[in-house]
Amino acid sequence: MARTLCLDVSFHIMAFADDPTVCRLMQVNKFFNIEGAKYLLDDSCITIASSRQLDSLITFLSAYNGARLQFLKGLCLEMQSLSISVPKRLGALLTAHTDKITMTLLDITHLDSIISSCRALYAAFASLTTITHIRFAGINTVGSGFLRDFKSKVKVADLRWDPTPNIRLTESASDEAKIPISVLKNFQSSLVDLSATNVSFQRSNGDNTFDEVYPRLTDLQIQGVLITGMHTRTLVRAFPNLQNLVMVQPSTHRGDDPTALDAQHEHNIAEQLAHRSWPSLETISGGLLDMYILAPTCQVQEVHVTGPYMQTRALRRLLKRTRPAQLALAQFEGDLFTPALTEMLRKPCAARVECLEVMFRMGCTLPADTIDAPVMVESWIAAIRGLPRVRVLSIALHGAFLQFTRSGPHRFEPSAAERFFAALDLSALAQRLKDTIPTLKTVELTVEGVRGRREPRWVRLGPEDMEFETCAAATARMLNSQMPELGTLGTLGFVHSAN
Repeated sequence: MARTLCLDVSFHIMAFADDPTVCRLMQVNKFFNIEGAKYLLDDSCITIASSRQLDSLITFLSAYNGARLQFLKGLCLEMQSLSISVPKRLGALLTAHTDKITMTLLDITHLDSIISSCRALYAAFASLTTITHIRFAGINTVGSGFLRDFKSKVKVADLRWDPTPNIRLTESASDEAKIPISVLKNFQSSLVDLSATNVSFQRSNGDNTFDEVYPRLTDLQIQGVLITGMHTRTLVRAFPNLQNLVMVQPSTHRGDDPTALDAQHEHNIAEQLAHRSWPSLETISGGLLDMYILAPTCQVQEVHVTGPYMQTRALRRLLKRTRPAQLALAQFEGDLFTPALTEMLRKPCAARVECLEVMFRMGCTLPADTIDAPVMVESWIAAIRGLPRVRVLSIALHGAFLQFTRSGPHRFEPSAAERFFAALDLSALAQRLKDTIPTLKTVELTVEGVRGRREPRWVRLGPEDMEFETCAAATARMLNSQMPELGTLGTLGFVHSAN
């Protein structure tokens, strides 16, 4: 009894030890050797960066007739290729001990390269039945075939196809390999969250009808997708219960024919009105013209528009049907609120907006010397005042002021706009906004990336709102963290504020 108690206590202590200590304890006796593997593998994912590391892991997992496999929760393979014997060993291990595998996450950075190295490894991975989360990159035709063969019922998938087409295939075959609706058919009953990069949702022959339906999928994020020509009805049929649609990609429509964009907008509206749109869509996010083309006809809770280009007419037509309670405008210049946009915000299409958040990225497209900051701030107030139901306002400003005014042979000074925002009293501005707009209950203001700015960089006037989650301030802070540290700018006459 005493010995059992001693082991129990020792195992409990082992659970709090670091990896080197666990490794030393595993050399004491068999009991510690068996138990220690549980703690060495006690991570959501074990990351392997080379063939040598993977070979060592295979040896470790093979001990005690593969018993340690039960402790492996996730595996990430980052290497681009494997030496000859390693994929065969891994495939043999997984095939021989399928009953001991409980792993739920599989992450492969160069999918086509890794699974092409050994047919046995391809088959072993494809036969896994416990995987619920996958992250694959470097997908091409082999990887697409592998996904079609994958036996696990995957719930969450982050998939990045190779943007380079396979020149050995016909155009239609190459396109088909990048259509997730058909490639992921084995996950129809399980997939909940899909992030797909460099994919397509339309066939080259124009046939955009698919038999596959993903009734459980609620979250879809797409990147590097050609929206031009896409039929919204295709997405509605494939993902009928979609709740959140995010399009993360730069604007690609500035040179497109406006008449063609309008025609596709109207076509997608007509198809949805004739059949149906999403009954449960809550959030749509992306570039304005991408959302304009898709033209969802259902009312949504949130619309997030990514700049830097604004087209008031397109926004008005988007809001006319979606009627969001929360409108977010991100990464626009400070001159966003033109008279046309100010007038639009007074129209019925914006009447439901209760939360407005705006993230200005100042100086990214306008020369700093041309920015009249006081006039811009007045335009913000005038525009926001037109929203009849707005009660939560979050404005964040990130200054990308990289241009200076020469004031002497060896001296440069910040622009007038940057000096204005460096000295701006956020509390006073927040109070003015509340006084000017009676419906406002909560005002949040943030200034980041402005050299010479003293605290505070963020203020909130009013209670934190529990209904609307805003991210403008967090986005500005993230952009600021990505800027080079400026430190002491001696010739500028001030010190960059500490974060």
